[in-house]
Amino acid sequence: MPDPRVKELNDQSNTWLIVSIVGFWLGFGFVTGPLSWIKANGIRRNYRSMGMQPSGSSTAAMIIGMVSSLVYVMAVLAIVGMFTLFAGAAAAGSM
Repeated sequence: MPDPRVKELNDQSNTWLIVSIVGFWLGFGFVTGPLSWIKANGIRRNYRSMGMQPSGSSTAAMIIGMVSSLVYVMAVLAIVGMFTLFAGAAAAGSM
């Protein structure tokens, strides 16, 4: 009989994979990205503590969480950079 902990970890992996994909595509990646990254990393740690190889869905959830977080951080930096550029141009033009 398989270990019930493995089934629970597989269910959690699949859940966080779905959360990370849906959050990214619906624009909630700034929240779901870091959460899925952290949760998937914990799930992978639990697999390793049981002496098993982490599931593909936990790896995918972690990678999508990383990418999603990176995309949103870059977007925020680009927006801040544009505002800074426009504010600097407006200040230079008003002198």
